[in-house]
Amino acid sequence: MFINDEDFFTTNLKEAENIPPLVFNILGKLGPAIKCLALFTDVLIWKDPSTSLFFVFLWITLCTSTQRWLVFGLPCLYLVKLVRDWFGVQMLRKRRETAEQRAKRESIINQDLDISRGIQPASPISLSDTLEHLQQIQAWWSCHCHWKHAFSYANDQHAILLIYIWPIWAMLNFVLGSHGIFALGGVWLLVSCSPWYQVISFALRNNTILRHYIRAFMDYNIASFVCLFYPAAKKQHSCVKTLLMSPPPTPSTSISSLKSHLGYQCEIALIFQVYENQRWWLGLGWTESLLQNEREPWTDNQLKPIISTYEYKLPKEKRSIFHDKDNVEKITVKNWLWTDRDWWVDMTGELDGRIDKNGWQYGDNRWQDLMPTPGPNSFTRQRKWCRRVKLIEKQWIVE
Repeated sequence: MFINDEDFFTTNLKEAENIPPLVFNILGKLGPAIKCLALFTDVLIWKDPSTSLFFVFLWITLCTSTQRWLVFGLPCLYLVKLVRDWFGVQMLRKRRETAEQRAKRESIINQDLDISRGIQPASPISLSDTLEHLQQIQAWWSCHCHWKHAFSYANDQHAILLIYIWPIWAMLNFVLGSHGIFALGGVWLLVSCSPWYQVISFALRNNTILRHYIRAFMDYNIASFVCLFYPAAKKQHSCVKTLLMSPPPTPSTSISSLKSHLGYQCEIALIFQVYENQRWWLGLGWTESLLQNEREPWTDNQLKPIISTYEYKLPKEKRSIFHDKDNVEKITVKNWLWTDRDWWVDMTGELDGRIDKNGWQYGDNRWQDLMPTPGPNSFTRQRKWCRRVKLIEKQWIVE
C-alpha cells in the first residue's frame, strides 16, 4: 500500500478530454477558492438560516471590535488549528496501529491479493464539484446582481439619486463611523437575499403613504442644504454637470502591452476515479448484474455510467496546427501519460472503519446505510478505484 502525498485533480477521462489543459490548470488552482465562494453564496441565499444568522453577528463583531480580533482573535484561531492538527495526527497514528494489529490477527483468506491499494490526499479537488460550484455562483450572480448599467455616466437619474442619498450617507458616516458603515454594509449584503427581507422590502416599496413621506422629507433636506450652501453649490453646478454628461474615456491600447509567446508547456496531474458497483443475488453471490432502474456497474462520483477499469485507455497523442491572427503557424501537441502502473483501490476509509480490507462499502437495497461489513440487509456494495495520470500540452512556433 502506498500513500499519495501530492495534490491531484480528481476527474474522469470524459470530462478531461472536453476541457483545454490551460483552463483545466486554472480550475485546479482555483478549486478551493471556488468552493469557498460557493459556500459563501449558500450563506447569502440563506440556505441554512442558522449559519447565515451566525455570519451576520460575526461580521458585526468583527467590524465593531476589529482591534481586539486582530490582537487576540487571529492568534487564537491559529492556536486552535495547531491543536486540531496535532490531535488529528495522533488519532490517525493510533488508528493505523490498530488497523495493522487487527490485520495481523485476522486471516487473509478472503482478501484479494491481486489488487493494488493506496490512500488518496485528505482533500482532493474534484472537477465535477468545481463545475457545480461555478454554476451555483453564476446562478446567484444572475439572479441578484444587475449592475450592467449601474455606472452609466450619461444617466441624469443617477445624479438626482446621488443628491438624495448623499445627505443620508454623510449622516451615517458621522453617526456610525467607518466601523459602523462597514458593519451596516456587510449586514445588508448578508440579509438582502433572505426571504423575510424580500417580503419587508416589497411591502415598503408598495406603501404609497410611506413613499410620499420619505420623498417629502428628502426634498426638505435637499432644499435646506442648497439654501445653506447655495453660493458654493451654484459655482460647482456647471462642473458637476459637465463631468456627469461627458462620455467615459475610451481605453487606448499600446503596442508595449501586447506580448507574444514563444511557446509554452502545460503539465497537469490528475486522478481518475471509477466506482465499482455490485449487487448480491441468492445463489450467485456478488455480481455486476444490477437492476434495470439503478446505477450501472461502473460509474463516476455522480453516478454517471462510464467505462470499466479494464477498458479504460488513454487517448493517443493529438497534434493540431493552426495560425494565429499574425499568420504565425503553431503546432500544439497534447499527450497523456499514466503515472501509476495499474489501478489501485482507495483505502482511505480503512483507518476510519468505513470500508473493509478490500475497499468495499456495503449498503441496503437502495444503496444507503453504507457500512464496512456485510449484514443481513446488505444487498449492494461499492468501492473506488483510482489511477494517476499526467496531461501534457506543448506548443511550438514554426518559423
